[in-house]
Amino acid sequence: MINNQFTHNIVSLRLARIFTLLVIGINVVVLIGWLSGWMSLTRIAPDEISIAQTTALNFLVLSMGLWGCMFVKKQRKGSYLIVIISATAVICMSGYLLLCRLFEINSEWEHFIFSIPDSSFQYSIGHMSLVTALLFLIFAFAQLFLLSKSDLLLKISSVLSFLILSCSLMILLGYGLKAPFFYSGKMIPPASLTALSFLLASLGLIFESDKNCFIISKMRSTETSAKLSMTFLPIIIAFTLAESIFIVQILPLLPIHPAIAVSLITLFFIAVISFIIPKVARRFGKSLDTATENLRFSEEKFRSHFEYSPVGQSLTGMEETLDVNKSFCNMLGYTEDELKSMNLMTITHPDDIKLTTDRMNELTDGKVKMVRFEKRFFHKNGNIIWVDLSAFLQRDKNRKLQYFISTVSDITANKKMETALKESEANLKELNSTKDKFFSIIAHDLKSPFNAIVGFSNLLTDQIRENDYNGIEQYAEIIQNSSQRALDLLKNLFEWSNLQTGRMEYNPEFTDMAAIIRETVALLSPSSELKSIGISMDLPHDHIIFADKAMIGTILRNLISNAIKFTNPGDQIVISAEQLQHELKVSVWDNGVGIGKEELKKLFRIDESHSSPGTLNETGTGLGLILCREFVEKHGGIIWVESEPGKGSTFCFTIPKVLY
Repeated sequence: MINNQFTHNIVSLRLARIFTLLVIGINVVVLIGWLSGWMSLTRIAPDEISIAQTTALNFLVLSMGLWGCMFVKKQRKGSYLIVIISATAVICMSGYLLLCRLFEINSEWEHFIFSIPDSSFQYSIGHMSLVTALLFLIFAFAQLFLLSKSDLLLKISSVLSFLILSCSLMILLGYGLKAPFFYSGKMIPPASLTALSFLLASLGLIFESDKNCFIISKMRSTETSAKLSMTFLPIIIAFTLAESIFIVQILPLLPIHPAIAVSLITLFFIAVISFIIPKVARRFGKSLDTATENLRFSEEKFRSHFEYSPVGQSLTGMEETLDVNKSFCNMLGYTEDELKSMNLMTITHPDDIKLTTDRMNELTDGKVKMVRFEKRFFHKNGNIIWVDLSAFLQRDKNRKLQYFISTVSDITANKKMETALKESEANLKELNSTKDKFFSIIAHDLKSPFNAIVGFSNLLTDQIRENDYNGIEQYAEIIQNSSQRALDLLKNLFEWSNLQTGRMEYNPEFTDMAAIIRETVALLSPSSELKSIGISMDLPHDHIIFADKAMIGTILRNLISNAIKFTNPGDQIVISAEQLQHELKVSVWDNGVGIGKEELKKLFRIDESHSSPGTLNETGTGLGLILCREFVEKHGGIIWVESEPGKGSTFCFTIPKVLY
C-alpha cells in the first residue's frame, strides 16, 4: 500500500511538472510574439483575440508558484516564500485589473510593451478581460490554500481548481462552437490561449495536490461509490455542453452583470460535480457495497465449505470437471489437476453409468431439485470405491444449465460391513440349519445303540429271572457292541464339540508321522486280526511334522477303523506316507466295498448322514470323518477320498511340514 502511494505521488508530481512547463512555454512564446510584433504567436487562430501581455506575465509568475509548490512537497527551504510571493503578486495585479474592468477604468500601463489595434474585433487587444482577472484571483487563492494543513482549506483548494478547469473548458468549447463565452456587449472575452493556459495550470495544481485533492482520491478509490462516480463522467460532460449552450443563448438576456451570472452558474456546476454527484454515488454505493459484501461473504463461505469439507465436493459441467476439493482427491487417489482434466464418467463403474446418467437427467429435465444415490468409482490404484452421492443443478438467471454441485461420501467401509453382515447372516442361517440336521443325525445314531442296549438288557434280565441261560452270551455281546458304539460316538462328539467351542487345546510340536502311524496300527491290530486283515505300511524314515500328536492320532484311528470295517476278511490294507515339496501326504487304501458317487458327496458333511454297515455288519458313528476334516483343516491341510463301488477306497490327507 505504501509503495502504491509513493508511486502515485511521483507520477502526480511529474504530471504537474509537465503541465507547468507547458504553461511557461506557451506564455514565453506569447511574450516573444509581442516583443517581435509577430502577433500570430499570441493567438491560436487569425480571427481570435490575442492573449494580453499582462495575462502572459501573470501566467509566468503563477508558474513560479506552481513550481514552488513542488518544492514544498520536497520540503525545500524557501519554497513557501516563493509560493506566497507569486500568489501575492498575482492577486495584486489581477485585483487591480478586475477593478478596472468593473468600473471601466482605462489602465494604459497594461501595454508595457506596445499596443496594436485589432480590426477583427470591436475591442482593442492587450487588455486582460474581467473573467481572466477573476480566474487569476481564484487560482492564486487555491495555491495559498494548498499550503495549509487544514482539511477544509485543502478541499476548498480542490473545488477552486476544478472551477478553473471547468471555466477554461467552457471557454475552449465556446471557441470551438465559434461563440466565445463570458462576454456580452463591450465585455472583453478571454483569449483561447488564456483558456488553454488556465486548463494546463489547473491540471498542474490538481496533480500537485495529489491525495489532498478529495476528488482525485475518490477516483482512485476501489469502493463502489467511487466507481459509481466514474460512471457519472459522461453525464458531467453532457452537462458541461448543455451549460455552455445555455450561457451562449441565455446570458445576453439576464439583467445582472455577465461576470456575476457566469460565476454563479459555474459555481453551481462545480457544486454538482464536487458534492451532489459523489453524495448520490455514495448513497447508491453504500447499498451496492452492502450487497457486494454480502455476496463476497456468501462466496467465501461457499468456498471455505467447499475446500475444507471433510466429504468430497465437486463442480462438474455436462462433459468436464470444473473443480474438486481435497477430500474428493484423497478419496479417489488423483490430484486436483488430474481430476479436472478428465470426465468423471470415465472412472465410474460400467454397471453404474446408466444409473448416473438417468439420475442426472432427472435434474436437467427439472423433474427433481436434488438426487441422491449410491454408485461406484474406480480408485487410481484400481480398487472400487463405493460412494453416497448427492447432487443438485445450478442454473443462471436465464435458467441455462451451468454446473452440477455434488457431495460425495465414501461408504466403502459401510458396504464391506453390509456385505460381511449379509454373508454372516447367510452363514448363520446355514449353520443353524446344519446344527438342526446334525442334532437330528446324532439323536438317530445314539437312539439305535441305546435301543439295542435297553432291549437286550430287558430280555437278558427276564431270562435270568426264569433261569433260562440260553443265548444270554449273545445278548451280552450285542449289549457290549452297542455300548462300545455309543461310547465311540460320544467320544467323537465330545472331541468335536470341544474343537468347535475352542475348549480343545491345539498343541503342535515336532513329531514323527511314521511313529504315530505305527502306534495307531498297533492299537487297532485286535480288530484287524479278528477279520484276518493284513495291514502293510510304506513309511520312509524321518517324516518329521509340526502337528498336534493327539489330533493326528484321532485322524488315523478313524480312517484305519473305517478301512478295517469296510474290508473283506482276509484282504489287505495299505498305509503309506509320501513326502511332497511343502507337505506330507498320508494315504489309507483298502480293497473293500467302495463308495458310490452319490454317497461320496455326503462324506465330510455335518448336515448329511452317512453310516453304512461294514462287511461283517459293523456299524459306524457317522461323525468320524467330520472330525477328521476338522482336525486336518486345523493343521492347514486338506482331506479327500477316491473310491469306486466294488474296488475299494483310498482316503488321503496332507499336513504341512511346518505350520507358521
